[in-house]
Amino acid sequence: MELSTAIATQRTSRVVAMICAVGSLVYVAVMSPLIVAQWSMFTEWWLALAATVFVVFPMVAVAVAMTDRPLVARRVVRVWAPLIPITVLLMPVGLVLGSIPEPLGSPWVLHATLVGGAVSAAAWTDARGFILTGITAACVIVSRIGARADDILTIAVLDGFAALATGTVIATLIAATIRASASLDALAADVGEQTVAIATANAMTEERTRIVGDVHDGVLAVLLGATRATEQTSPAIAADAARVIARADAMHHPADSTALSELVLRLNERLTSIDPTLAVTTAFEAGPTLVTMPAEVADAMVDAMAEALRNSVAYAGTRSGAVHREVEVTIAATTVAVTISDDGMGFTPSHVDPRRLGISTSIIGRMSALTGGSATVRTVPGHGTTVELWWRSVEDESASSAGTLNADQTIALSPQLSRQLGFGSPGAIAIAVLVVATQTALAAWLASTHPVPTIAALALIAVAAALVVARGRFPMGRIRTGALVVVPMLAVALGLTPVDPNLAGGYAGWSIGAGFTLLLGACLQGRPGWASVGGLGIVLVVIAWQMLGGGSLAAVPGLVVREVALFAMGAIFTFQFRRTARLLGSLSEQRTSIAVDLARANARAEARRREFDPLIDSARPSLAMIATGNPLSVAERQTIGLLEARMRDQLRAPLLARPTIAGTVETIRRAGIDVLLIDDTGLDALTGAQEVAVAEAIRAAAPAGGSLVVRATLDGPSDGIRLSLATDDALEVIAIAKSG
Repeated sequence: MELSTAIATQRTSRVVAMICAVGSLVYVAVMSPLIVAQWSMFTEWWLALAATVFVVFPMVAVAVAMTDRPLVARRVVRVWAPLIPITVLLMPVGLVLGSIPEPLGSPWVLHATLVGGAVSAAAWTDARGFILTGITAACVIVSRIGARADDILTIAVLDGFAALATGTVIATLIAATIRASASLDALAADVGEQTVAIATANAMTEERTRIVGDVHDGVLAVLLGATRATEQTSPAIAADAARVIARADAMHHPADSTALSELVLRLNERLTSIDPTLAVTTAFEAGPTLVTMPAEVADAMVDAMAEALRNSVAYAGTRSGAVHREVEVTIAATTVAVTISDDGMGFTPSHVDPRRLGISTSIIGRMSALTGGSATVRTVPGHGTTVELWWRSVEDESASSAGTLNADQTIALSPQLSRQLGFGSPGAIAIAVLVVATQTALAAWLASTHPVPTIAALALIAVAAALVVARGRFPMGRIRTGALVVVPMLAVALGLTPVDPNLAGGYAGWSIGAGFTLLLGACLQGRPGWASVGGLGIVLVVIAWQMLGGGSLAAVPGLVVREVALFAMGAIFTFQFRRTARLLGSLSEQRTSIAVDLARANARAEARRREFDPLIDSARPSLAMIATGNPLSVAERQTIGLLEARMRDQLRAPLLARPTIAGTVETIRRAGIDVLLIDDTGLDALTGAQEVAVAEAIRAAAPAGGSLVVRATLDGPSDGIRLSLATDDALEVIAIAKSG
């Protein structure tokens, strides 16, 4: 059964599109002072293009994402993504004077790599997204050179290098988040499908057990009672026959629930028809009690209790006098118990033939097949018997446990989630090397007069990068988390030490970006809270650096806003992933519950169609005849007796109830010989040759009178069956190979 669609993937893709769009609008807002200052430097057509790319498209993406149409949002993003590098590349052409004067600084659009990397990954999570990110970085280099009249090749390369590192990091973050969401979808689908499969198998087993019980307690009991009638069919047997027919018809339109008051009435009616002296009492425990129960549970309790009472009436008699019997229904807040006890002869449970269906199938098996159901039989020879049926109102564990996924459980169930996120992969290592190399190039270009703190900062960055990309427990452990919170703060402090706060333009604050990038990795490793603490620590370090170096606090926002935006995007993605996992858990539970209910219903209907309907159809004419209450002739009773024996064979020895064998056995029974078939093989079917061989062996072993017991067991050496045929005078054992 197809159970799951890409819930997490679609939701994550939609939210990613929305975040990218909002990020673009925030970028424009943050860069608005520089945009206003450089406005007159650009032609109208390029400004219109830039407004379309960085304002109009984001607004459209937000509008589409809010309509919960992830596929449409993805298409919008895929149209949007390539327009970003095109806009960057056309920037020099759109300059009024061909270049931007030095006092106005770098063109504002060159800082759009954060947006470009995010949108590229949102559009394509595979290599295409990363290629487009690299193209954007290359466009930054070309545009940076074209926007200046003087030779700034070194600065242009550094710009492109930094753009590539930033864009790749954010692209990796988004791609990993979407990839992890796909992993969640696959996990949810797998869990759900397993749950449905288990529920289907259990429902099929439960229904088969129920069918055996219904046929044994209903059809076979009526047929056997009719064969023992000498003249007039008793009114009780006729009523039972009519009830069996009505019950069989009602099985195709089962009720959902039964009131407990109706359960008590049905028990009283059914049991008093077996023992008119019996009375059913009801006890209520203190506090709230159940009002209804599933109809199938009520049916099982009534039928199982009726079988228990029939056994008591048939076998509990004593020579000393009448047997006293009591039946009590106890109703509590979540449980219903029905108990029957007698003071009769009792019996030794170990001496009961396990092939007898009364206790093992009609009572214990029938109740055990129900979710929350059970049955116990307590007896001691000479001290009576007590049978207790018990049912508790609980959720189906197969649907509620196996089909439920919360965030932490989902992560725990996926031992390869760290790999799905990309940690430990060659790609992750390459990105870490790229980030470290970028920071090294920026630090070297600044030609610090204090190389020691700079080198120390770079060493800490390299160590932290290794900790980030290493594959391990998800979320990462406390020691590793603590290191990734403290190390970036130390790296930033060391990196800023040689820098004059009043001359901190350009890439002088390179360590700040490095620190936030590392914290972004910690965030993706499942620790967004602690990563946020580290981010706050870096901001405090920057403030302290400005205050101690005589700088201005007004410069702090300009130094950290871009990096904080990058980190915030990562934190949002991580939060979204865990939120999606929780939502997926809820949706998975609901969808699985529905699927389980449908699967169970279909399985039960299929079991009834394949196994119950043929049995009841074959017995229906005889049951209808018995239900009339008219006297039965000797021939009619014989026909009914043969039918009862044949149906009992189908329940007790289905392997030996094949058509050829059944025809042979019926012929022997018509001759007045009592035939008992026993199947201990556990096989589902015989080959055609085996079926013929078994029939011939039974025909040959049939005595002139008395009884014949046929037992089939597995024969290991021949990969076939071993047939034991016992008469009153002899025992013959025949090996029948698989080939016949």
